[in-house]
Amino acid sequence: MVISEHLARLSAVPLFGSLSRRQLRALARATAREQFDPGNRIVREREADDGFYVLQEGEAAVTVAGDRKASLEPGGYFGEMAVIDGRPRSATVTAETRVTVLKLPSAPFARLLDRDPSIARAVGAELRRRLRDAGAVVPDTDVDPPDRDGLVQMCRQLRIVRQTDWGQPRRTRRRWLPF
Repeated sequence: MVISEHLARLSAVPLFGSLSRRQLRALARATAREQFDPGNRIVREREADDGFYVLQEGEAAVTVAGDRKASLEPGGYFGEMAVIDGRPRSATVTAETRVTVLKLPSAPFARLLDRDPSIARAVGAELRRRLRDAGAVVPDTDVDPPDRDGLVQMCRQLRIVRQTDWGQPRRTRRRWLPF
């Protein structure tokens, strides 16, 4: 897989949408490709898993307590909050077809947050936006990058008010990013 394809997938994820090409390249270098056959579980509800996933190929089903909640197609993602807060999965994701994912493990992501405070600032801004959109009162502190504990607290609050840790890529017009 060419790194430019990884960059395109990562840049479409709202959590990473405001990152620079340099920052996206650092994220892409920390990812690994994994494949799953139809019927295989990628992650299981209420179990620990240390990664954030972006579908490159195939389709996957998202279920909560056995009820189908969503279908994910290429570009779909899950585990945004789990990669930050380390909490168990909020849903089961099962491959419906042969699925290829990019997996970003939590340890390399944590190192990126520590090395580049502007990544933590961008992630924190997106988490605050989501909390505000969900009706939570959130201080507007985009000036200083939040530490990892602050990001963890925002993720835990989001799990309470929003309860989803998956989605499809942003469908808005994006600036062209020549990778």
